[in-house]
Amino acid sequence: MSSELDLSIEDLPFACATHKILLDDRDKPIDYIFLDANKEFEKMTGLQVKKILGINVLSVLPDISQDDFDWIGVYGGIALNGGSKEFVTFSKPLNRWFKIKVFSNEKLFFTTIFLDVSFEHFFSGVLRKFNEYSFESIDYQSILDDFLTISGASYAAFNLLSEQHLLKTVALSGIGSKLKKLINLIGFDIFERDWNLRDSFSVDNDFDEFPSFSRLVEGFLPSNIAITCERVFSLGNALRFRIFEKRECFGELLLFYKKEKSPQDIELLRRYVSLVSILLKRIDFEKKAFFQNDILINNIHTQLWYLKDPYTYGIVNKSRADFFNTTPELMNGQKISKFMKKEVFELCLWSNKQVFNEKTQLVTQEWVDNGDGNRRLLKVVKTPKLSSTGEVYAVICTAEDVTSEWESANLASKHERWNEALMGAMDDLIFVLSSDLTIKSVHVADVTKILYDNSYLIGKKFPDIPFQSPAREEIIDGLERVLAGELLVRVEYFLDMPNGTTWYDLSITAFSLVEGEVNLLGVARDITRQKEVEFELQAQKDMLSEAEVIAKLGRWDYNHVEELLEWSDSTKDIFGEDPNLFFPNLKSLFSCVYPADSQQLQTGWELSLLDMKTFKDEFRIVLSSGDIKWLYCQADSSYDSLGKPLYSVGIIQDITYRKNIELALESNQRQYQNLVENIPGAVFICENDNKWTMRYVSDGIKDISGYESASLQGNRDLAYVDLIHREDKDKVSDVISKMLDEKKMYKIFYRIICKDNQIKWVAEYGQGEYDLDGKIICIDGLIIDITEQKRLEDKILELSIKDPLLDIYNRRYFFEKLDNNVDKFKRTEMVFSVAIIDLDLFKFVNDSYGHLAGDFVLKEVAYCFLRHLRSYDVIARYGGEEFIIFLDNMARAEACRKIEDVLALVSSKDFIYNNNKISVTFSGGVCDVFDFEIDEISSERITEKADKRLYQAKTSGRNRIVY
Repeated sequence: MSSELDLSIEDLPFACATHKILLDDRDKPIDYIFLDANKEFEKMTGLQVKKILGINVLSVLPDISQDDFDWIGVYGGIALNGGSKEFVTFSKPLNRWFKIKVFSNEKLFFTTIFLDVSFEHFFSGVLRKFNEYSFESIDYQSILDDFLTISGASYAAFNLLSEQHLLKTVALSGIGSKLKKLINLIGFDIFERDWNLRDSFSVDNDFDEFPSFSRLVEGFLPSNIAITCERVFSLGNALRFRIFEKRECFGELLLFYKKEKSPQDIELLRRYVSLVSILLKRIDFEKKAFFQNDILINNIHTQLWYLKDPYTYGIVNKSRADFFNTTPELMNGQKISKFMKKEVFELCLWSNKQVFNEKTQLVTQEWVDNGDGNRRLLKVVKTPKLSSTGEVYAVICTAEDVTSEWESANLASKHERWNEALMGAMDDLIFVLSSDLTIKSVHVADVTKILYDNSYLIGKKFPDIPFQSPAREEIIDGLERVLAGELLVRVEYFLDMPNGTTWYDLSITAFSLVEGEVNLLGVARDITRQKEVEFELQAQKDMLSEAEVIAKLGRWDYNHVEELLEWSDSTKDIFGEDPNLFFPNLKSLFSCVYPADSQQLQTGWELSLLDMKTFKDEFRIVLSSGDIKWLYCQADSSYDSLGKPLYSVGIIQDITYRKNIELALESNQRQYQNLVENIPGAVFICENDNKWTMRYVSDGIKDISGYESASLQGNRDLAYVDLIHREDKDKVSDVISKMLDEKKMYKIFYRIICKDNQIKWVAEYGQGEYDLDGKIICIDGLIIDITEQKRLEDKILELSIKDPLLDIYNRRYFFEKLDNNVDKFKRTEMVFSVAIIDLDLFKFVNDSYGHLAGDFVLKEVAYCFLRHLRSYDVIARYGGEEFIIFLDNMARAEACRKIEDVLALVSSKDFIYNNNKISVTFSGGVCDVFDFEIDEISSERITEKADKRLYQAKTSGRNRIVY
């Protein structure tokens, strides 16, 4: 574990660099220099490490001062004050987005860690662009251009699948003038062309790779054209990505590479195609929804529209467009002022702003000039629609032409009440008949409402008048019934008049002015407008009934006073009964309910009435066929002043399909739970917060940590982060954060402290779950106890790199370390030294005191070196009584002094073994990397040079160091 935490920046898998801040006379940061950087830094930034070390950043990247981000100021603050900071910013000189962590452990010095997040920003931009598209504004060319950019291909094509299973090319990318010229020359236009769909277009395969262009287009393009294109443009591999969303196919994206190029990151391309799939699914849904709504609103005679903002129409229905003598297409998305005079628009704008600002419904009357220039009075209802945050995102508006009603009311106000009544009567057709049905008088305010003038009608018998109406015989029968003593007869009828069909409501009664004389009075009231409204309402009701059938939704209302329950036909269809024979009531309803659900349903219904709350419930019914359906019921009720229910109105919906899915999911969940509980280890779902709050953790966590799963879920007793060893927390956090940012699965090993204070090693495997915007929702994963495995691994590692007698590193480990630092020096020119040590006349110790005494002395000498060298220097056993030492960042003169200090200690010390005093000295040779030209440096040459200097020390009298 410690070796993982103490890695040098060269070993890190991400870009890392160390720097020193430069200050002016007032201690203000003005620049910084590069001290060290690793290979990943060089790859990510394109800066050659060897050329920038010791150089200030304004010399390396002079344009950095033009960045919006204050690099020197932020880094300087950390270098002077300590601590750390994380941020994401764009570097103009490097033309990349970076996620950067900067920290300082020593004043004026700081370390930076870079992660390139340019692709994440690219995909964020793609998502923002996709979210702005609608079915009317989708830019297929832009989608394809972005796809070509990230693919590294030379050409791309975008084909969409039509309802006739034909592929149509909707966009081409990378097509230059040369290719266009070739296409024109061969007379084969690709764009907007329909291609017959082959059987190989299967939902089971979302990606195909073809060795050549001609293989891809085989069966689509004539072979001679395909081969010509392939040769002229040196085409090689071709890729086809099929665009699917939940097994629904929308088309394909094609990529064509030059012969010398090949695809690099297929998974990245698949990720982009999946975003396109989701976009096309949403666009298809919106398009269908729009045209369904379009059919509905354009068959309503009431003017209907919605406002995007106080100034702009959204969608306008046909009735609104007809009023202005235009079409919905020419009004949708247009400014309102385009269709109104200035003074009318200003009044309209005032009321629009009031609704958007006050967020309440507004009813106004507005005089508006229609398309014919006639001023009409409209009763306008404007209703705001609020988002989940309480903001108005649209205003739904309806308008009814009330000009006629206003004119009638205005005319009536000019006269006395008696004259008002008289004029009101004169608007109707009034006639008087004698007892033999002879017409005595006729009065009508508008002569266009009768077929014949008065001079023709008076004196004629009513049955002899030649008017055609389906109700003719019913009217004559009504006259005779009144003569027979019936007080009042009413008949509705219509006449086909020159200016259109007119409907009348005829009332017939008897009166007598002279004793013994019977007359009949008929008053026919024009109800044409009323009938038109009725027909319109019926049409809308029929459409609503259709919608109810499609949605498996039914309406019902219940009169509590009369105990009368009325249901729409669609409700009866849900119950599978004949609408003409099925007359439901509450008793028949509850008799159909599945016995196990009946009491719950009845109790819930009664409690909702008692509490005056909305009733909601799901329950099962048993049909007469024996089949079982699941229903959802919702109702609201009105009450009298004493709180007794008067009316209930509600809906009922067939949810059998959804419930069956839910029950299947519950079954799957139980199976999943059984699987989870039997997996060795602990399955978890947690939040991406600083405590890794567990939404769920399986019972296997108890076997690992000793804590119950319930105590960790929701941080009830403690948070999972509290279990992680404090020395490992930062590493765990950094690794998981990095992998989540890169949207990759992670695997990490760390220690936890169990309930009994025992320390265990665990392996954690996990990955993030993300929404469509790329925002993380949660982390899913598995924790496994690897304590025993880790113990064995550590033991094996120790045995592989340590000398078993002296407990210092062995020769193999030393030369791995030396090879790495030779490579590092060639990039950074960071000095280091190597010393070889040999105990003088050590054979005399073995011969005089025995080999066990010799082993004891070797251990003691090794211990002296370990105590007096730095923790990051490496001492290893080179041979029998030989040691080899690596001293980092130290030239040979200083290294020699360091070794001489140890020699002085060893030579002045008596090593006591079995009451014997044993004295030893040693000789050594030291060299550093500046002993060689840079292109001559190698591990072999360094050790060879140190060994020669050891030989010089031996031949010069021993007990000395040569450098």
